[in-house]
Amino acid sequence: MNNTNTAGKKADTAENARTAENVTIIREVGEATALPENIYYKLPDGLRQMCFAITNRNQRDVFFLAALSVLSAHMKNIDILHSTGIIHPQLFVMIIAPPASGKGIASKAKKLGEPLQDELYKQAAVENKGLNTASADNKARSDKPWQKAFFIPANSSDRAFFDRLHENSGRGLVIETEIDTLLNAMDKEWGNYSDVLLKGFQHETVSINRKEDCLYIEKPNFSICLTGTPVQFNRMFKNPENGLLSRFGLYTFEGDTEWQSHAPKRVGTSLDTEVRKNAKMFYKIFTELDKLSSPLDFQLSTEYWSSLDSVFKAINNKIRDYGLPDLLLSSNRRAPYHVLRIACALAVYRHFEKGEDIFPGMRVIPENDDIDVGVELSKMFVNHTNQMIGFLPRSNNLSNKSQRYREFYEALPGEFTTREAQEIASELGVPERTCDGWLSNYMADFKNIKHGHYRKRK
Repeated sequence: MNNTNTAGKKADTAENARTAENVTIIREVGEATALPENIYYKLPDGLRQMCFAITNRNQRDVFFLAALSVLSAHMKNIDILHSTGIIHPQLFVMIIAPPASGKGIASKAKKLGEPLQDELYKQAAVENKGLNTASADNKARSDKPWQKAFFIPANSSDRAFFDRLHENSGRGLVIETEIDTLLNAMDKEWGNYSDVLLKGFQHETVSINRKEDCLYIEKPNFSICLTGTPVQFNRMFKNPENGLLSRFGLYTFEGDTEWQSHAPKRVGTSLDTEVRKNAKMFYKIFTELDKLSSPLDFQLSTEYWSSLDSVFKAINNKIRDYGLPDLLLSSNRRAPYHVLRIACALAVYRHFEKGEDIFPGMRVIPENDDIDVGVELSKMFVNHTNQMIGFLPRSNNLSNKSQRYREFYEALPGEFTTREAQEIASELGVPERTCDGWLSNYMADFKNIKHGHYRKRK
């Protein structure tokens, strides 16, 4: 009897040790946590003061990411040297959290783009007034009335979305505090402009061919900031393999379960004041960049590139070795795009904040802090993507999992023990540690029927 109890205790101890090791595996790849506060101390003064007007950590992060998206959309006439060629600073960001969790604070960041929106509306009004007063012959030869604007509504037909981009020379900002606004458009026959989103990330030429005309945008460079719930996230990526998910920098949080008072606070007024200051700065940045006859040049040194390769190669290897989903590999491979774009936007903002002049073809040199913020944010995007993959639609062929995992899953019987799973994994050349990680990370595929015993859900 004592021997049986001793054996049972040893088995429990071994199982508990494996559980603890699985937690370590998840942490090594990255947990979905809030941004470290020290990151904010590396921002330019104006951005830091604006963000610190918000005391709640998750809400501060949400606002910061939305503000970065707005800032990146103001970055005109800037070239970033990348292995694929020239890219530009525009960001794709998505924030996922439960309803009423505070993610709506992203709407405050939208106000940072209002001065540019107002100016573009004024320009369009002048152009349209000239069109209205033209002679009948000139009207026939004139273009359609301008609809130029900084903000691009997500609830648009593919043609309306394309027209707005075309009139903006490929630039603009899609910012919506409810993903459903975009989804409702995409669910309609006329609203599927996902091709424009896919190609826009790397500034690939997009075109639209209709009976009346055929239009091209050679180098679209627009930014996107979307917020939504996990259910909306699932709807957004019905086909997770089309590559759209890996183009977004993803941030997620669970929300505060404690009651939050609705009484007004001074901090709200402080934030509004800081937003107005930065809105003027954003507008100044755009107008000065718009005057350049040739773009600014943003490049990283060889040392910085070596450091970036080291950081994201290490993450790549952990994802691969632990057999985590291929989707996570794709997100990590695109992480350096986010690093470059974030670092560039911060470096340019910092340059203007110091009151320094710009001139055509000038090289923009980032500070260490600009790179550090870009790296930390991009690593966080990968970690938070890892957290959200479990919400994606499950395909019958497990195609959103790695090839090695699919082979392991197919080899398992309907019911099995941890030891049996480890033996099957060993036959496939999968390390025991990776097998244990799969049993913990992929509970959507397995049901833990009792201690150390599992049943396949399919």
